[in-house]
Amino acid sequence: MNKMLARVRVQQGRADEFFHCAAGFIERARKDAGCIFYEIYQMVDDRCEFYLLEQWQSEEHFNRHLSTGHAKDFESKVREMQSEDLFPFVWEKVV
Repeated sequence: MNKMLARVRVQQGRADEFFHCAAGFIERARKDAGCIFYEIYQMVDDRCEFYLLEQWQSEEHFNRHLSTGHAKDFESKVREMQSEDLFPFVWEKVV
């Protein structure tokens, strides 16, 4: 499956809260069937900007992951903390 990168900007003063929430979520997501990797990156010069990088064995695995309780709970919490809409990127390897 293609890789996905999602950009998340959180409200000022909520970066630590997002980090702790995301860390717990990532721990569970990595155990979901079909997860190849799931990582979070934080911008060095803007601590309110995060990138979630993930890859799944198939689109079916990805969709099952999205339907889990922990994924829905994380999405709900992110919506409360974000300052802008989540912006996902999907790409495929060409070479």
